[in-house]
Amino acid sequence: TILLDPITNDIFILSKRRDSADLYLAPNPLVKDPMIFKRVLTIPYHEIVAGSISNNGKKILLKNYTRIYYWERFEKESISQLLTRPPIELSYIAEQQGEAVAWSVGGTNFYTLSESTWGKPAHLLKYVFKDMISRKDP
Repeated sequence: TILLDPITNDIFILSKRRDSADLYLAPNPLVKDPMIFKRVLTIPYHEIVAGSISNNGKKILLKNYTRIYYWERFEKESISQLLTRPPIELSYIAEQQGEAVAWSVGGTNFYTLSESTWGKPAHLLKYVFKDMISRKDP
């Protein structure tokens, strides 16, 4: 999973491991060629296949095959600090090979997309964020 922080312009990569995920950072300005990523954190979420940061940098989603995790960023909080806090788990319609998540431009909705598998077409699913976050149960 590759994330670009729109506040700092730092680039992050999350590993896709079975038991946890490592967060790697290439800080802005990106002056080296090739870029060098440094491991900054290990988080207890497995098989992270996708992530998205809203355009304003305040909303972060991470997705594995069965769950979507959400964090709201505090002012002046780094991505690595944010990921040490427990997330809110959002309701999610399970998809076969669901490997994509992205915020809408305004951050009011997000979308998921699966791969086309076994001759079945992929479907783009839209989630209205305010409806998701206002629910008490995931």
